[in-house]
Amino acid sequence: MITLPLPWMLQWEMPAPLTQRLLSGDLLLEKSAPEEIAGFRRWVEDFESGNAVRRKVALLEIQARLHRLALGMSRRPKKTTSLVLAGGEARMEAITRHINGCYLENVTIEEIADAVGLNHRYLMRLFQSHSAMSVWEYVVRLRVSHAQRLLITTNQKITDIALESGFGSVAPFYAAFEKFGGGKTPTAFRQAHR
Repeated sequence: MITLPLPWMLQWEMPAPLTQRLLSGDLLLEKSAPEEIAGFRRWVEDFESGNAVRRKVALLEIQARLHRLALGMSRRPKKTTSLVLAGGEARMEAITRHINGCYLENVTIEEIADAVGLNHRYLMRLFQSHSAMSVWEYVVRLRVSHAQRLLITTNQKITDIALESGFGSVAPFYAAFEKFGGGKTPTAFRQAHR
């Protein structure tokens, strides 16, 4: 699974059907060839390398991959996603759809599990196996992405943005933002995108 900051997606001007599905919280799944999986691992290495050129190349490759995904969507007949997906994928779609609707709230794993009709332990294992991240990492990434949007589009104080983005206080907001927001502080991110 790949999670990208909302500003990147908006800057890349992806085809409307892809953007609409992503913004509505749809989980888009597509089988990947072995070479694509190797490419994904390379993107991770490029981002973790700290090398600006490698990171830029990875971003261009990710952008190209998303355009290919959008092209594939336009060639396939339109079907209801939940009918297309089987078993774990359909459950993952339900989980991510629910989380996308409540990530700004003080929500627990048990509440998410109850909402989608699963045992909380099973939900955590399923999510980890399908996305290679924990449920909480996904929630935190969504919150950081929400904060990034607010930093770019409003003049709100950073403390207010932290609270509005679902963080209980500023300290965990700063830690999460630096980890998942591209390694910048919220102030530096705002300055770089204005």
